[in-house]
Amino acid sequence: MLLYEYEALEIFKEYGIRTEPAVLARTPEEALKVAEKIPPPYMVKAQVRASGRGKAGGIKPAETPNEVKLVAEQLIGTEIKGETVKEVLVSHRVQVERELYISLLTDRYSRSIVAVASPHGGVDIEELARKNPSSILKIRIDPYIGVKPYHTLRIRKHLGVDNQVERIVRSMYNILVEYNAKLVEINPLVLTPEGLIAVDRRIIIDDSAIPFNPKLTRFAEARKAEKSQEELIAEEGRFSYVPLRGDIGIIGNGAGLTMATMDLVQQRGGRPGCFLDIGG
Repeated sequence: MLLYEYEALEIFKEYGIRTEPAVLARTPEEALKVAEKIPPPYMVKAQVRASGRGKAGGIKPAETPNEVKLVAEQLIGTEIKGETVKEVLVSHRVQVERELYISLLTDRYSRSIVAVASPHGGVDIEELARKNPSSILKIRIDPYIGVKPYHTLRIRKHLGVDNQVERIVRSMYNILVEYNAKLVEINPLVLTPEGLIAVDRRIIIDDSAIPFNPKLTRFAEARKAEKSQEELIAEEGRFSYVPLRGDIGIIGNGAGLTMATMDLVQQRGGRPGCFLDIGG
């Protein structure tokens, strides 16, 4: 389960990771009111869970509270990457000196937690790995040992920052463990005159942990309220179901076969109406 950015923001604050002043707004009028309580200039961010929202026009700058309202009017109700924008996050636009990247993720194959860091943030990490692989540092962390000073020292040297990053990495690790997350990401982690600030946050939770971890209940309930009746039925049957916009239902036995069938239908001019994987 990928959390909304504002949900990740709340968790980051809970664990003491510094973030920019930011408030959620559900209407343009709310956006105007919250902007009046936040120092200018601003960034207005569409709250969708799809990646790449910035390139899709979902993040826009504003200079005044009235501009914030106008931007909110432009964003709320529109669609980005197949998701309807229902809320925006109004945040203070910080003074950027450098943009960095840092994430922690679980790696089932090595049975470890992997810290990934790069002095080049604010870009797609997969694209960066292709174009400039030497800029990416990967460190495997044994979950039985946890984060140690030698881990954070390597990250600090690679990013070229002071020991502020040690506290950030430890807090991200605690989030990963205590929220049963698959990924905890800051992109970018911004160096400002006031220090390091996490200005864009991403958390992916392991759905299989929801029944056992009370911390995840509120997110699961919020997602359930967003789902259609068909999605709820599929979830109850433990099927993988994704509604689409076409008129041809695709049912398959295994995700690979189902996706290949979707591709064939599209090649023949059809429009898939759903992705339904009933088992591997």
